[in-house]
Amino acid sequence: MSLTTLCIAWGLKYHYSIAHAENLKWILAPTAALVEIISGHLFYFEPDIGYINQDLRIIIAPACAGVNFLIAAFGMSFFCGIFKFSGFKNKFIWLAGCAIGAYTATISVNAVRIRISIAMITADIHAGWLTPERVHRMIGILIYFFFLTVFYHIIQKIICYMLANAPDNNSRPQMQKKQKNRIGRMIPIGILPLVCYWTIAIMVPWLNAAHKEDPAGYTEHSLTVGVLSFAVFLCFCMVRVIIARINIKKEKTPAFAGIVQKP
Repeated sequence: MSLTTLCIAWGLKYHYSIAHAENLKWILAPTAALVEIISGHLFYFEPDIGYINQDLRIIIAPACAGVNFLIAAFGMSFFCGIFKFSGFKNKFIWLAGCAIGAYTATISVNAVRIRISIAMITADIHAGWLTPERVHRMIGILIYFFFLTVFYHIIQKIICYMLANAPDNNSRPQMQKKQKNRIGRMIPIGILPLVCYWTIAIMVPWLNAAHKEDPAGYTEHSLTVGVLSFAVFLCFCMVRVIIARINIKKEKTPAFAGIVQKP
C-alpha cells in the first residue's frame, strides 16, 4: 500500500510537470469557481493559459494549481495513519479518504491563497527588494505550510477518533497515556508537515537539477521556503507547549470538595 501511495504521488508530480492548463482543469476549475464565490470576481478559461480575470490582470495558471500542496497533504496524511490500521480493507479506505481529504483541502487552501493574493495585489504592497513576485511567493509559502500543518492536526484528531471507536482496538488507552501532557514530545509530533513540505518544495527541485539551471533563484527559493516554514513550525510548537503546560497546571491544581469546617 505504501508503494502504491508513492507511485500515485510520483504520477501526480510527473503529470503536473508536463500538463497544460487543459489537462489541469480537474483542479483549476473548482479552484477558480471557489475563488469566484469568495472574491466576487469572475474568471474565464483560456486554453493553454488558465483562468483569467482581465480587470485584475490575474491568471490562475498551472503554476497556481497547488498540485505540490496536494502531493504533500496526500502523502503526509497517508503515512500518518496507514501503520495504525490493520487489514487491507481498512488501509484502502484510509488511502481513499486521504486522497479525497487532500484534494478538498488543496482546492480550499488554494482558493484562500489566491483570494489573499488578489487583496495584496490590489493593495500594491512592495518596496525595493520586496518585489510583487517575492511578496506573492512569501504569501504562498506561509499559507500553504500553515494550512498543511492545520491539516496534519486534523488528521491526527481523525485517527484518534477512529482508533477510539474501533471495536477491536485495545491500544488506544495506552496511546493516550504515553502522549498525555508530554511537553518534550510536542516538537517531534509536528515535524512531519515540515519534512513533507521541504521534500516537495526544496528536495524535489534539487533532484530535478534546479540548483544547476538557476543557482541564484534556487538558493533564494530554498532559503525563503526554509525560513518562513520553519518560523510557522516554531509558532505551532510554542502553542502546543503552552497548551500542554496549561493542562499540566490544571491537573496539578487540587480539587476542593467545598467542605466548610465549623469553628
